[in-house]
Amino acid sequence: MNEWKNVGVSGTTKAASFFENRKDGTTNERLDWRKYLTTREAAAYVGSTPAGIRNRVYRRQLLPKKFFGRLMFRRADLDRLIEAS
Repeated sequence: MNEWKNVGVSGTTKAASFFENRKDGTTNERLDWRKYLTTREAAAYVGSTPAGIRNRVYRRQLLPKKFFGRLMFRRADLDRLIEAS
């Protein structure tokens, strides 16, 4: 149960620890946390507000993934959004 608590001085959260390296040294490429941003991080990356990001989700301009109850956005999708603007 300890792995699900917010732990560490470095700010490691349960979501970040989920994506840590496996015992055999490999990572889960499909769920690599560095490829995903939270709503707040995505807003800063795009130059928008969190409400603007949520509005784009509502209009289906962005398709988020949901990890641990949080919306997460792929950097590649955000880059395409920036290029289209």
